[in-house]
Amino acid sequence: MKKDWREDYQNKLCSAADAAKLIKSGDAIYTGGFAIMPHDFTEALAERKDELQDVDYYGCLSPYCFKILDGHFKGHINYITIFTGGYERFKAPEGNINQMSVHLAESDRFVEERVKPDVLAVNVSPPDKRGWMTFGICGGMAIHKARELAKTIIVTVQKDQPRVPGEFNMIHVSDVDAIIETDIPVPHLPSAEPTELEKQDCIACRSPGGGRLNDTDRNRWRARCGRIEAGREKRPGHTH
Repeated sequence: MKKDWREDYQNKLCSAADAAKLIKSGDAIYTGGFAIMPHDFTEALAERKDELQDVDYYGCLSPYCFKILDGHFKGHINYITIFTGGYERFKAPEGNINQMSVHLAESDRFVEERVKPDVLAVNVSPPDKRGWMTFGICGGMAIHKARELAKTIIVTVQKDQPRVPGEFNMIHVSDVDAIIETDIPVPHLPSAEPTELEKQDCIACRSPGGGRLNDTDRNRWRARCGRIEAGREKRPGHTH
């Protein structure tokens, strides 16, 4: 008789500290980036610093100022990023932020040839009635490739992580090794106020009738805004 996924879920449910115990020295951990980087797991992992050597932790655009970003973690838990966010930039002078340049279109190849993950540790949406979870809003960061390669999969179920279905963006309870639950909400970036030029661009991208311009006309307006910004053309409404 096939095991009910709910029973499997409960059997795999554990604390972040217990999940962090699955990590061994020399492991490569892939966490995708931004909204699916697991907070509780990562902070629990930091508590094992002195027990671990040469663990490579891959993330990007970290939404949290994790302890592992500190310089004294170098050699124990090395942080590697392909997109540098504010916290990574702030912590870079301490020496444990290893910045790499990878084209997004090459992320699958990067994971397969450079990361070679032993562990996939990410946030997921709550399971549906059949036990399927999704990698949420940032699942496009080569998560499916890391899932294929990882020997251990640790997921953190985030109550407000949106369900984003798709062939490569789903994982079943039966396919993971450990499940953590958290009340920490999905991180959000504050919106910046638009510049005057951006406001003009927004106005320019609407036709006189109020509808959206087609792609060709919109690109013409954007090119014009570029000329305005470079000082080669006057702003709309300006006579000098």
